[in-house]
Amino acid sequence: MYEELVEIVKNKLKSSSHDLSHTFRVYGNCLRIAQNEPNCVVNLDVLQAAALLHDIARPEEDAHKDGKKVDHAILGAQQAQEILLKLGKTEQFAEFVASTIRTHRFRGGLVPESMEAKILFDADKLDVIGNVGIARSYMKLRSEERFSRNAETD
Repeated sequence: MYEELVEIVKNKLKSSSHDLSHTFRVYGNCLRIAQNEPNCVVNLDVLQAAALLHDIARPEEDAHKDGKKVDHAILGAQQAQEILLKLGKTEQFAEFVASTIRTHRFRGGLVPESMEAKILFDADKLDVIGNVGIARSYMKLRSEERFSRNAETD
């Protein structure tokens, strides 16, 4: 399943700030957190699928600059569920992954409840901090034309 999901994500994510490298960093963060958290019991299959698919709807959110808000976490949960069902996963598995993705967004207002959802939430936020995260933030702002080289004249 891993290879199939990587191919799907690779073909879908073309945004400069939420590309395959971001997905792999979040995936790695998820695995490190799960392995190093004391007494942590998680479904690794769910966590891995959620990490790979967590930004699958980011292109749709990025495309809606006309004021119609698309939440990539909500839409991505739906898309992930459809993808997993097409790959032959059970409804229960697909819903668990979807609920994990649905709550990964800080601005979404939904609170992660399962350990898998909490790990994905933290892993995604860890990628925002540090040099890579700062660079990604500037790339996103620049792509949205909200960043100006000369802020004093804007």
